[in-house]
Amino acid sequence: MEENKPRKYYENLLMMESAAIRGIVINALTMIERTIDLFMAHHFCDSAEKATELMNNVFAAKFSTFENKRMLFKHLTDTHHKKYKYEYLKDIHGKLDYFNK
Repeated sequence: MEENKPRKYYENLLMMESAAIRGIVINALTMIERTIDLFMAHHFCDSAEKATELMNNVFAAKFSTFENKRMLFKHLTDTHHKKYKYEYLKDIHGKLDYFNK
C-alpha cells in the first residue's frame, strides 16, 4: 500500500468495485429471468397481446418465483422445444449448467 494514500481510500475503492460487479450480476440474472418469461408467455399464448399480458401480470408480478420459472422452462425445453434448447440456448445452458439439472 502506498504511504500517501490512507487505508480508507482502498476500502472505499474496493466497495465501489464490488458494488459495480454486483450490479452486473443482478442485471444479467434479471435479463435471463425476463427471457424465460418471454419464452414461456409465447409458449402458452397464441397472440403477442396475450403473451405480453401474461408476462406483465403473472410472471413479473411476483406470482411465480424464479425457481418455479426455472423448473417450468427446463421442462418445456426438455420436452417440447429440444431444437430451441440446443440451438438457441447453448450459451445460457452452458453458463448455468442447464439450471443445475
